[in-house]
Amino acid sequence: MRSRTIREGSVGLLIVAGLAVFGGLVVWISGISLGRKSYKFIVNFGNAAGMQVGASVSYRGVQVGRITKIEPGTNGVNVTVEIDDPGLLIPRKVQVEANQSGLIGATNVDIMPLGQLPATAQSLTPFGAQCNSSLVICEEDQINGDVGSTF
Repeated sequence: MRSRTIREGSVGLLIVAGLAVFGGLVVWISGISLGRKSYKFIVNFGNAAGMQVGASVSYRGVQVGRITKIEPGTNGVNVTVEIDDPGLLIPRKVQVEANQSGLIGATNVDIMPLGQLPATAQSLTPFGAQCNSSLVICEEDQINGDVGSTF
């Protein structure tokens, strides 16, 4: 009788452990980050130039995010970009390019500022009413981008 109880208990623990591992994999694959806020904005390109969802986004040469959505539009392609760090303020005056690089020619989005942020903008945030769209790129803003070097 005792061995049957141990056997049933171990099967139950195995099922619970399997469900926990499966749940962890689902969270990891879907990219859910608990307690972390990011922001998104849309870049309008003339064409997709080989961009793919999940491709990296860099600011001043440092990876800061990724492409989360690509939608064709009437006059171009709308690419949704997610910036991982909510404290990163990107100036409104930027040059956004889709460039291919690497051995396989993966297309990445590069963001280069064309000027410095004024000292008054350091207290801004990219969210809601505390964001000044004339100085920085805010959440859900739309900006134009260009297709840069392609292979």
